[in-house]
Amino acid sequence: TGLAGLAATLNILDRGGKVTLIEKEHRMGGNSNKASSGINACCPQNSTYGDYIDSFKEDTIRSAGESAQLALIATLVENSETAVQWLKERVGVDLSVLSQLGGHGHKRTHRPSSGMVGAEIIYNIQRAVKSYEKSGMVQILLDTRVTQLKKNDDGAVVGVVVTSTKDGEGITQTILAPNVVLATGGFASDR
Repeated sequence: TGLAGLAATLNILDRGGKVTLIEKEHRMGGNSNKASSGINACCPQNSTYGDYIDSFKEDTIRSAGESAQLALIATLVENSETAVQWLKERVGVDLSVLSQLGGHGHKRTHRPSSGMVGAEIIYNIQRAVKSYEKSGMVQILLDTRVTQLKKNDDGAVVGVVVTSTKDGEGITQTILAPNVVLATGGFASDR
C-alpha cells in the first residue's frame, strides 16, 4: 500500500470508519517510499513566487505531451494545494523546502528539509494509520495478496479473497466489507 492506499485509509479512519488494510509486500509504502523529487502544488506561496493555477496546468500539459488527460490534470492542479496542506497539517510531514524543478515555470516542488520526500511521507502517514490499531479501527495485513474480488448477485463488489504468506504458508480467506477501495500500482504491482 503506497501513498494512495494509506491516504484513503487515514481519511476513512479520521471519519470514524473501520479499515482492513491489505498489503502484499512485507511492509507498507510501495513505490511511494522511493519518491525523491517532491510534490508539485500551486499556489500556497503565489504572493511570493508569482505562481498561478493556469501556469501549473500549462506546465503539466506540456510535460505530458500527447498523453495529457485534461480532466485528470485539472483535478491534480486544482487539488494540489489542499493535498500538500493535508500532508503538512494532518500527517505532520515537513515540506518546508520549495524548489523549481525541470518542466516548471515556478517554484512549486515541495520537499522536506532532510531526507527523501517519499520516505518522509510514508513514515509519517504509516504512523498516523497505525495509531488506530489499538482501538481496533484498523487491521493491517502484510504479506497478503488479494486474489479475487467477491461480488453479489447485482455485480457490486462486497469483499475480497486474500492469500496470506506471512508465516510461509498460503492461508486463503474471504473478507467481506460494505465498501472496497482498490489502490494498486507502483513497483510491486508486477509480482
